[in-house]
Amino acid sequence: MNKIKSKTPSRLVIFVIDEFNKQMFGLPKDSRCPLEQDLADECGVSRTTVRKAYDLLNKQGLVYRKGSVRFLKDQVKTKTVEQKSPPISREEEVSKYLIGLIGKGEIVSGQKLSENRIAEIIGCSISPVREAFISLAPLGIFEKQSRHQWQVVNPDNKMFQELYEFRRILETYCLNSLMQESVLTKKTPKLNTLLKKTESLLEKEEIDFKSFFEIDVSLHLFLLEVPGNRFIMERSKFIYTIIDFQRSSRFYSMDRARLALNQHVDILKAIISSNKQEALSELEKHLSSSLETLKNINKAEAG
Repeated sequence: MNKIKSKTPSRLVIFVIDEFNKQMFGLPKDSRCPLEQDLADECGVSRTTVRKAYDLLNKQGLVYRKGSVRFLKDQVKTKTVEQKSPPISREEEVSKYLIGLIGKGEIVSGQKLSENRIAEIIGCSISPVREAFISLAPLGIFEKQSRHQWQVVNPDNKMFQELYEFRRILETYCLNSLMQESVLTKKTPKLNTLLKKTESLLEKEEIDFKSFFEIDVSLHLFLLEVPGNRFIMERSKFIYTIIDFQRSSRFYSMDRARLALNQHVDILKAIISSNKQEALSELEKHLSSSLETLKNINKAEAG
């Protein structure tokens, strides 16, 4: 059974660091840093989250501590790395953490997860952890086994069929949005880049799973971003979470990778040539093929 590890800082920790950078930008070395509680109040997070942010800043050599007060060890070079969204709720933070574990293949079918352990990793109470599991349970990935244990389960073929139908509606809508002349003109450079990367990967004698997965996901994420609808971009990630959970490296094959990549090439070429009907047809073919793959994976898992 894989061991759960907290490898990357949470979104809230990154948000606190972003706010810290804004406040301390331009100040000389040895300037006094905000107190934990003050920064927590300003960011709307717990002191535990602020403490984790300061620990990371300390490891990066940006701050040092004298007693309970922290000071700048080095000047902050930039106000912010990128625009950050406002703090998310604890439930959303836990949900994103669990989804991240799935995406990285760090949890497997049959594995049991403790609410207490997840709460300890995130640095929060049990309540948002339980709420996150409950909100994700309808996706068919988790089910409650005992008082504090959730178990990872497999979706059935009926759910795969429902996922396919929803993906078809969603990605067809996004593709139709892309095929508007004004939109397509702006997106063509990105499409050409995707096409070049896909064709370059196909030219390799051996295609590793990581490279295939990154290219395979890139086209679908690109389509989802076209309408600029935040609900599509955020909520649809749950759909692909289930797909990614099933489409693990255990079932990766070179033939499947080449088939999928060639289908991507056909879709991209049709889009770039402004052939809307062909693009829709190729997308439908690709999604149908993906559905059959998921069903085969599920069959193999059951066997």
